[in-house]
Amino acid sequence: MREVQMQKLLNITWRLTCEQEGTVREHHAKSLDASALDTVSAAISLDPSKRGGVLEDNIKTTSDDPEEGVDYTGTWELTDISATRFEYALPYSVNIKIGDGSAAISSDLLAQFEDPDEELDSKAAGAADAMECFLLSMAAEGIDLSTQAMKNAFEEAVQQIGQNL
Repeated sequence: MREVQMQKLLNITWRLTCEQEGTVREHHAKSLDASALDTVSAAISLDPSKRGGVLEDNIKTTSDDPEEGVDYTGTWELTDISATRFEYALPYSVNIKIGDGSAAISSDLLAQFEDPDEELDSKAAGAADAMECFLLSMAAEGIDLSTQAMKNAFEEAVQQIGQNL
């Protein structure tokens, strides 16, 4: 299973240009919000890595506004507020969770390398630890471990390690 959660915070700031006095007029707020969303959407469409920019608009919505409209300028900034989260359930009860700056793995992988007639040796423990570290680092890099090809490769690797210990 792979679960992706993406949350972004869009911060928009508008102000009157230097030539005009006062604050943002309340009856212009909706028009300015719509203008900002159009600008941000267009900027991100052209460059998905874009995280901020400048806003400019001229608004005239009522007869109380000056004939030439009211000039506004502003900025926008897009910030990630939640990391992507991945959860994988693999063979041998290997469960991996990555997200929000944390990573966790649990498994019964060590049992695959144990010999019931002998004590657990350090090679088996080292092989299980190395395999868990490898899987965890692949998941942290965003490699999709849920595909059947990845699961098959993992099972084959475990079998090969078990045969060669």
